[in-house]
Amino acid sequence: MIYASIGGFTPQERAEAIQDRIVAVGSDKGIAVEAIHTENRGSWTEILAGKNRIMAITEADAIEASRVRSELS
Repeated sequence: MIYASIGGFTPQERAEAIQDRIVAVGSDKGIAVEAIHTENRGSWTEILAGKNRIMAITEADAIEASRVRSELS
């Protein structure tokens, strides 16, 4: 679930873009499961597959999910 807007993108638009990235990562046989990780960027956390960003999780996402950002990530 995507809860918050980022930079003019609605939660729905974010969800669609994230879905596309997940499908692309799943189709790329060169990306090992071990390459999927998180990186804290201060006010958001990124989930990456190697160097490819899958999604960002904001404080607003975490608040709406009733979880801390690091746990949600």
